[in-house]
Amino acid sequence: MKKIYQYLSVVTLLIILTTYSCNRSENETVLNKITPTSESLSENSDFQNLVLLIENQANKTTNLTELRILHKKNKLDEAEKLKFYHFLGFKNELSFIQYENDIIAINNKLALTYDFTKFTEPQKTDLIIGALNKSKMTSSKAGPCETIYSGCRRSALGVHIATTAACIAGGVGIAGLSFGIAAPLGGALAGACAAGSQIAYEGNIAVCNGNYQQCHN
Repeated sequence: MKKIYQYLSVVTLLIILTTYSCNRSENETVLNKITPTSESLSENSDFQNLVLLIENQANKTTNLTELRILHKKNKLDEAEKLKFYHFLGFKNELSFIQYENDIIAINNKLALTYDFTKFTEPQKTDLIIGALNKSKMTSSKAGPCETIYSGCRRSALGVHIATTAACIAGGVGIAGLSFGIAAPLGGALAGACAAGSQIAYEGNIAVCNGNYQQCHN
């Protein structure tokens, strides 16, 4: 797990987002909500939809090398913005905003069911990884290398889901805004944060692939 976390380039943003989320959470009603567990999340249809949404989008990047270059820039012109969203896997900024709204909508449903207020962002990440492990168990026919590889990929995805949700919605299970408004970062900053998470995710997957090859050597 240490290798998974060392690739995260958005730790500072997550600290800011965690503080922001905690302040918002204090005002949320927690009556009639349940404390989430990895098992209950793995069986929840809203959580499953969140996983599918983020996982599917994570496989749509078109040029990771160029995305890294643009991600390092402090300011992008209009042509570079279009390329940025395209490299990230979107047609344009509007399609990214729709992606944001979809995440926020699902996240709001999770916030109605579960009380996440007692969890820190790292604890939420562990919770998500646990849920992925329960819902995507490796086949008993898989060898030890395949088992380790599958677990590594699920850990990478769990970190990516937690980070992306923090970038766009203030954290998993935190009720937020919708209707074209990116919360809590907004617009270009949310895009930059999401891109940082995507870059980190693909770095983590590369580690998984490398470890898998070494396991067979």
